[in-house]
Amino acid sequence: MKISSWNGAMYVTVEENDVVRKIPVELGDGILHPGEFVSKLGEKKRTSFYMQPGFYLRYEGMIESYLIFNVNLYDNKENIFYAFAYVDKNTLLISSGRGMWDVRVTHLEKFQLNEIKHLMPRIIEQLELELL
Repeated sequence: MKISSWNGAMYVTVEENDVVRKIPVELGDGILHPGEFVSKLGEKKRTSFYMQPGFYLRYEGMIESYLIFNVNLYDNKENIFYAFAYVDKNTLLISSGRGMWDVRVTHLEKFQLNEIKHLMPRIIEQLELELL
């Protein structure tokens, strides 16, 4: 596993021998299961992480003490994931080029694919074309 940061986000590159545990995780007032989506983590601007409109983080699982996320339905052939260090159900950490900052989660708003599929038509269209 290699950890890097860029543009205010932390990433993990999953290597061949790394084990990604596909386990649910308690976050704030909810439980996030692999395959579920979030558009933001945290409530207050200073202590939250959010995606641009139309983009969602899909929870993939944990590697060591890091929660890893893919974006939308992207086929991640490079094995690079958004990463958050898990401290406890209310605290995640991100390392960026400017140091570390915390993400404070009290409420978990999550989505299933069928709830957001219509918000990402171009990505769904691309996946459907690849399947043909």
